[in-house]
Amino acid sequence: MGGSFLKFKRRLLVARIIKSVAAGASAAMLTIGVWLVLWKLAWIDADVILVYGICIGAAVVVAVLAYLLLHTSDRHLATALDTRFDLQEKVQTMIAFRDESGGMLDMQRKDTERSLAAVRSRTVGWRGLWIFLLALCVGGAVLATGLLVENRRDYEPPEEIVPFEISEMQIAGIEELIRYTESSDMEEPYRGEIVFSLTTLLSELKAAETEPQMQTALATALTEITETTYAASSMTEILDEMWKTEETHVKALARVLNTSQWTEPDWGDFAEKYEAFRLSLRTADGENGSAQSVLWTIENVALKLAGALNTSGIKKTDILYASMERLVHGADTEEPFDGLSAIAENATDGTDADALLATVDALLEKMSEELYGVISVQKTNTNVGEYVLKKLATLFGVPIPAFERPQLAKNGEDGATSDESDREDEDGPVGGGIGEGATFGSQDLVLDPLTGEYVEYGTLYAIYNTRMIEKLKDDKYGYTEEQKRSIEKYFALLYSGFKNEEGNENE
Repeated sequence: MGGSFLKFKRRLLVARIIKSVAAGASAAMLTIGVWLVLWKLAWIDADVILVYGICIGAAVVVAVLAYLLLHTSDRHLATALDTRFDLQEKVQTMIAFRDESGGMLDMQRKDTERSLAAVRSRTVGWRGLWIFLLALCVGGAVLATGLLVENRRDYEPPEEIVPFEISEMQIAGIEELIRYTESSDMEEPYRGEIVFSLTTLLSELKAAETEPQMQTALATALTEITETTYAASSMTEILDEMWKTEETHVKALARVLNTSQWTEPDWGDFAEKYEAFRLSLRTADGENGSAQSVLWTIENVALKLAGALNTSGIKKTDILYASMERLVHGADTEEPFDGLSAIAENATDGTDADALLATVDALLEKMSEELYGVISVQKTNTNVGEYVLKKLATLFGVPIPAFERPQLAKNGEDGATSDESDREDEDGPVGGGIGEGATFGSQDLVLDPLTGEYVEYGTLYAIYNTRMIEKLKDDKYGYTEEQKRSIEKYFALLYSGFKNEEGNENE
């Protein structure tokens, strides 16, 4: 077999190997590209190592198959060369008699060798190469698509800035709240502050064109109204300090002043608990104790009440603080009277228990209407603020901060029944109140306005807080620094509520 024929044979082998490698590479790129597309679109879920193994396997299998299918025998190569270069079957004859010898055959081989040597074509073996190049391009394109396609496995569609336009119902609702607050018995300046917050809210919502603008205005108003409502009553701060004294008689007085179970001022409830407090100053069986024991009790109650007032953090100008201070220290007015501490100080060795208790009874009788009036005013104040908050939450489908309540109410010491604590007035507050139905805590169930289902307050807070953080970080919503601070303050109130008895913030 001549060298020229072997040259064509080697060229054919090189072309065969290149085509096989191209086929294998195309299969690998096609496989991994398709997998990447399907995986990024979250249509399949497969282990990366397994996929790479499949790709390598596909490449090897396709390359081997291509190599086998592209095999060309010497006879077929000879036929192709004769046909293509019009060699008059010289190459076929040479291949057919390559194992034989003779003068004529040697001459024929030399003639065939000269003919093949004269052929200058370099395209032998490369016919059909374009198919493999096209396969490479397709595989590369699929792989590039897989690399460039957006990963949607954890994709969440971007939240568009939703336009906002206040509805006629919402306008009417806020206007009704303004009229309700103006005509309520809430004290000034708290009533005026809530009216101002509502008026400002209505003006800003009418001008708002997007939901972020609405949310900012609403968060600011809810924060202001919540803080005003907290400030309108000192009951939580003072009663919590009284409860922490762990003094039996002081705790009995805290129960008297606690209005958590009221939907409106209730003299009967107050009088019943006030009488229980009065009797608690006596011995356990209701009989008067010794003069010394009664004196010690009065001194102890006066001392613990004074300490609770001092640690409450409430200003002395507060009406509840002032009344409690008169109960402890008395008053130097046109009609002066002694408080508990003065009664104890004025006692002499000759003062008996009956006389001491009679003096205390007279003091309690004198203070009863004043104390009832003070807690009634503060209950009305908080009822108005809480009613406004609840109605705003209903109008706009948002959560509201936890309502402020003394810790003794949380510990089941307020005497409220489940019916009382769950009752709500659908048509409006009775006597300016809404009851306890809106008291929130991290474990309480509240209505999710988005789903209409009841969920834990903490769960609902987490959902809203996550959305708030995402929106404040996204510049597309256009929040100013002042708006961000308003919203963050609102969510801080949603989370912290008010101080608990340990001084930590209650969820």
